[in-house]
Amino acid sequence: MESIGAVDAELRRYAERLLAGGPDDAPTDAIAAVAELRDAILALRLLNARREMARLSAVMADEPDAPAMGRWRERFAELMAYVRDLERSGKVRPRPWAALLEREKRPPAEERQRTETMALSKRLKTARDASRAGETR
Repeated sequence: MESIGAVDAELRRYAERLLAGGPDDAPTDAIAAVAELRDAILALRLLNARREMARLSAVMADEPDAPAMGRWRERFAELMAYVRDLERSGKVRPRPWAALLEREKRPPAEERQRTETMALSKRLKTARDASRAGETR
């Protein structure tokens, strides 16, 4: 469940429902259930397309002279058209996609703290080992 932390609240609700195995607020009407599933799938497809666009733009910025630049640009244009068409169709509810993608770039505070603690622990161990090595000489 921790990996769901950076996900949009609605998508998180869907993921939690799947993990829980059918909570009480699940739609009992078959049509409503299918509509909710379709909404979740389309939102996930849109999110994945936006993620791929962000990754491609970073790669293209880092490697402007790469031989694959033409393919990357073509794929980026395909993804832009897909996102545009989905958003204009009205099939996907508006969400704060930019904010969501920005949050994914930063690890949660808990993870940052754990990483910093591990790094500090490693430095202390290295210093202790170096100190002990100096004592034995």
